[in-house]
Amino acid sequence: MFEIREIGSQYINELYAIQQDVFEEGYDENLLRKNSLIDFQNVFYQNHLVLGAFIKDRLIAFAILLINPKNNELVEKANSILKTNKNSNVVIIKLVIVKKQYRGHGLQRKFLKLFEKYCHNNEIELMIASVSPQNKYSLNNFELEGFEIAGQSKLYGGYLRYILFKKV
Repeated sequence: MFEIREIGSQYINELYAIQQDVFEEGYDENLLRKNSLIDFQNVFYQNHLVLGAFIKDRLIAFAILLINPKNNELVEKANSILKTNKNSNVVIIKLVIVKKQYRGHGLQRKFLKLFEKYCHNNEIELMIASVSPQNKYSLNNFELEGFEIAGQSKLYGGYLRYILFKKV
């Protein structure tokens, strides 16, 4: 039903539009941090993997993985909580967004599995992510995929987030 494949910078405007649709549905930044168009553009200037889910060549969901990010607030918080000093062989699951009408089909979990496979194939040791305590669906999906809550912290300008991790 869904085709998932790596996508490039030619999809920046579509990624941004999907995010905008989610916020127009009533999501607020307590559940999901809103990224600017420049934020999406910057992803493609970092070491990254962006996956898109398609139905008949129409993008319906995406997920962004940052690879060995430098000077990253989430990595610093995770290192502090986990009492590690991981600045290499670490990835951040930056964002997963699924259009409303396609939620409930396990796409977030499929993205997480593909990211974990990427990590195994590239000797990445640690996956980290942040999830709003109010975002029960995402939290459940991460936990079902073996992520653990390391702690919580205010991130992204003061939003409370669980910091999740999984050793690969």
